[in-house]
Amino acid sequence: MKDINKNKKIIAWGGDATFLKCMETNPLNIDYIVDNNRKKQNTYFNNYFIYPPSILLNESINDTIIIIFTIQYKDIAKQLEDFGFQWGINAFSFLQLSEYKDLYELICQKEDFFFMENIVQKDWICLDIGANYGMFTKKLSKLVGPKGFVYSFEPQPFAFAGLQEHIHDYSLENVKAFNLALTDNDSKAELNMLIPTKDGSTSSGRALISTELNQDLKQIHQKTEFDFYENNEISVKSKSLDFIITENKINKVDFIKIDVEGYEMYVLKGAIKTIIKNKPLLQIEIAFSYHTNNNFNQINELLSPHGYKTFISRKGKLLELEEQSPVEGEINYYFLSNKNYNS
Repeated sequence: MKDINKNKKIIAWGGDATFLKCMETNPLNIDYIVDNNRKKQNTYFNNYFIYPPSILLNESINDTIIIIFTIQYKDIAKQLEDFGFQWGINAFSFLQLSEYKDLYELICQKEDFFFMENIVQKDWICLDIGANYGMFTKKLSKLVGPKGFVYSFEPQPFAFAGLQEHIHDYSLENVKAFNLALTDNDSKAELNMLIPTKDGSTSSGRALISTELNQDLKQIHQKTEFDFYENNEISVKSKSLDFIITENKINKVDFIKIDVEGYEMYVLKGAIKTIIKNKPLLQIEIAFSYHTNNNFNQINELLSPHGYKTFISRKGKLLELEEQSPVEGEINYYFLSNKNYNS
């Protein structure tokens, strides 16, 4: 973790709840805030004025420090580098600073993030598929302990760089990261990934693999604040999970978390041998509101012959779905085999 020179001018990037929580815990002498969100610019947030990022061109780089108050900081790091700031010297994520090293879980608002404590056990082998910047990876690393292990998969270059930084900065010695997308067969050496933009900066949290689903997703998101995907397509390497398991001689798998924005069935089909052999507990995010290719039903049809039942978390407990129908919204479903259910 790093300490910052508090004698320099400190500017915050991002005016939202993360900034507030950090300031409440360890307030810094912030001069002002910058943000890509045009709706926030030229307004006040917590008594700080919010400017567009272009104001940073007027600052003395050697006398200024930028702190990014958002989990997906690598999306913004490129903008700062274009302005002349150097990552790790005068531009940082709040997660890289010693002042905020214990805030990782405080920032996270997802119920399922904390619910993992009820299901993931010491010494387990866990997979984080769609790891992004490593929020769940870090949580899993802590839960499984030094004798357990976490394998994390993230295809996006910016997000993967952030994942690697978290592994290094938090000394996650029981984690191995793969810069890969997981898919249904190994003939797909590379896949097209679409990354949306928001007010001119990329938004890795909504990136998705190109499939027939994309047209539906585009129509939904174009009605939101996203400029979306048309001009930001990259090629990413891919393998099946079954191939990775064999290649890396992974002898058991206890838990798999999947968050891949509509690509769930492709991941699961390429992992079916691993699932049948190990019967791991599965946590899969499915967004019924826009995943119109019937992912929920397809996943149930794939898993139920292997003894899996479907659950959701409610108030710290697993609730079995009596009717195999999705819940409206973007939530995590838990698929438990007879092995998990009876233990």
